[in-house]
Amino acid sequence: LGFKGDFMFIKTHHALTKFKDKPFSIEEYCRGYLYILRDPRDVAISWANHANISLSESIDFLTNDLAATRWNESLSALIPKEVQPALILSSWDKNVNSWTQNNWKCPKMIIRFEDLVYDKENMIRKIINFFYKNYKFNSLNLENKINKIMETTDFNKLQKNEKEKGFSEALNGPFFRSGKKDQWTEVLTKDQIKKIEKRFKKTMLAFGYELSKE
Repeated sequence: LGFKGDFMFIKTHHALTKFKDKPFSIEEYCRGYLYILRDPRDVAISWANHANISLSESIDFLTNDLAATRWNESLSALIPKEVQPALILSSWDKNVNSWTQNNWKCPKMIIRFEDLVYDKENMIRKIINFFYKNYKFNSLNLENKINKIMETTDFNKLQKNEKEKGFSEALNGPFFRSGKKDQWTEVLTKDQIKKIEKRFKKTMLAFGYELSKE
């Protein structure tokens, strides 16, 4: 493939699962990973906006063990649409558990989206430590680089950059739409909240997502 060495970064939303007995990946080919999860009640809102579907359709997708989608249209130039593989997401809890509850021995770090946004500097330092501890990644002028990361990943700045330059993953409106937690308290109906919490209660509680009071 033209890559040198044995280390490369790959981003995916794919569940760590098999399709027709073919695994998405195997431990032998994985040096480690960071997995980011988010409150499924907010995911439902985010996905509805991203996919341009209703909240009910989004929740049905989120709770579907066979949920899958195709690649971003902007990537069709790389792989013709007719042979693009499906991106198998599965349901929210099965995706989460596939990456967090497997028996792979490679280094892994589980990150909540909410902590990455609201406790950014601390999480950045934890990620840096993860790479140093497991791969001996080191960096000169570390404090300056952390400050630069804090600056360039400011949500308002990301929104501004997208407005001025666009963003390849945006499909139906801005990609950097809100970036806030607990949007569900003002957007979802009681029935919608109940459906998500009933289905994902065990996994939500395991990762510190409190259930609604009602």
